[in-house]
Order: sequence, then C-alpha cells, then structure tokens
Amino acid sequence: MYEWINSIHLCLPSVAQVALIVQNSSVVCCSILLICLLYYKDSLEFWCGGAGKTGLIVAVIILAVIANLGSEASKIALEKDWIVVLSGGNETKLASKSNFLAN
Repeated sequence: MYEWINSIHLCLPSVAQVALIVQNSSVVCCSILLICLLYYKDSLEFWCGGAGKTGLIVAVIILAVIANLGSEASKIALEKDWIVVLSGGNETKLASKSNFLAN
C-alpha cells in the first residue's frame, strides 16, 4: 500500500512546480496582451470604443495579480521545504524556526 501511495505522490507535480507554471504562463499572457494593447491601440479605440481598450487593461491587471499570487505561492513552498531541511528532522528546531519565520 505504501509503494502505491508513494508512486502517486511522485507522479503529481509539487506545489512549487505548479506555482511556477501559473506564474510564468500568466506573465507570458500578460506580455502578449500588453503588446496587443500597444500595437492595436488606435484600432481598438476605433472599432470597440473605450470598451475594448478597457477590457484589455482589466485582463492585464488580472493576469498580473495571478502572476504575483504564483510568485508568493512558490516563495511559501520553497520556504516550507527549506525549513524542514534546515531543521534536520529535529522537531524542536523545526518549531522554533517556523515560529521565527511566522513572526
């Protein structure tokens, strides 16, 4: 049973990997939207009025927020993993270092 659970755990991506994928894909999409916004600025105002330009700006802001959330998630995941390594399996050290990082 343990081998099966361990094999499932190894197949799933870690939190840090998912956070980096979310962050990087959000940055790429945000960059593409910014390029479109700058390149087609006059066309957007002509064809869509202010709604198209406003919609792209809102989408850029939302993607930037998602990228920041991915960045914070990867920082938290890496801090969580490193604190366990630094404590060396000692639960007292782990508790004190976790308390230090929390404050």
